[in-house]
Amino acid sequence: MTSIRLIHITILSTDKLLTFQSFLYKIFWSFVPVLPTRSKRNEWPIQYYFILIVAKLLINDWIYRWISNCGTRVTYESILMLYVYLISISYIVDAIAVIVRILTLDKYTLESCNDFPIFSLSLREFWGQRYNRWVGTIFKESIFEPIRSEFSSSTIGGLTTFIVSGLFHVHAAYVTFGDISTLFPSFMFFFLHALKSLAKKAKELKATVHLPRIGVGSQGFNWYGTEKLIKKYLSSRGISTYIYYFKRESATTNNKRSNEQSYGNNKRLSIEKGINNINRLKLHMPSYLSGIHVFFHDIDENTKKRLQRFVYAFDGDIDETADANTTTHILAAGNCQDILALQDACPNARVINIEWLDACISNGTRLNTDIYEL
Repeated sequence: MTSIRLIHITILSTDKLLTFQSFLYKIFWSFVPVLPTRSKRNEWPIQYYFILIVAKLLINDWIYRWISNCGTRVTYESILMLYVYLISISYIVDAIAVIVRILTLDKYTLESCNDFPIFSLSLREFWGQRYNRWVGTIFKESIFEPIRSEFSSSTIGGLTTFIVSGLFHVHAAYVTFGDISTLFPSFMFFFLHALKSLAKKAKELKATVHLPRIGVGSQGFNWYGTEKLIKKYLSSRGISTYIYYFKRESATTNNKRSNEQSYGNNKRLSIEKGINNINRLKLHMPSYLSGIHVFFHDIDENTKKRLQRFVYAFDGDIDETADANTTTHILAAGNCQDILALQDACPNARVINIEWLDACISNGTRLNTDIYEL
């Protein structure tokens, strides 16, 4: 947290000049989040905190003894007790808040760590207002606000905040447990929450989501599959999502010649247009598999994984199961023995040799399937 705060103060806040006192206060706040008592809503009397500290301390001690005697077996009771134990350990924060209020004659107090997260009505309210408000305040001031100001977009700021939070928890999980297998699920937990928050906000505003192709030139990356998964997720929740595939534009020799032979005032415009067309064509990808839904039947995983990338890249779709309503092409090996069963399951789909897809990729166009049908 201190590192995030330092990066914000020294790099992302170059347009704001801080005094040395303000600098020290922001760093100190990362450890002890002090704020004026009058600015805190629903602040309880000090007597209430004394009672709460004693109650939490007794509950925490009792649960600690219970967990110590119950062994290492994981049960619903032990999970519930562990959760209550983690909540009751906040008596330490309450004790610090009491000390601060006594020393400052009740003029200052501590920011509440949590504000009854169980009453949250949305993920945005849970993460942004009720749960772990210390960390949430630092993320909001040091990540969300600078990114939102820089790009003039709350969406980019929110996604960046969730991604940084996910990476922060991935680091904490690895340091604590040392298990690499938990890193990806830990990150995806926060990334999916970011998408859910985005979907809810977009639905409220009746907004649409526009995505580019993702993964160009990345080694070991599922090219053009990420944006399809995001679109599928958002579309299932009623959010209109669009992906830009940059339709190929034709450029004939005659056009090139006419550009080269243009003179006068139109010559510069033609040359610039030709350069733009060339640059644009470099980014375009063919989409000759557009409109087809492929199902791989009994194909080894290495071959299937290799061909899936090309199907996604050339604007096709993959069906995990043979669907009579959507599947258009069933790719199988030449010695497949299940042709009749596949035709009965998907009467509208064509059962063809997998060599057809390799031939399409080699020729750069969609070939006729007649000679490849099984």
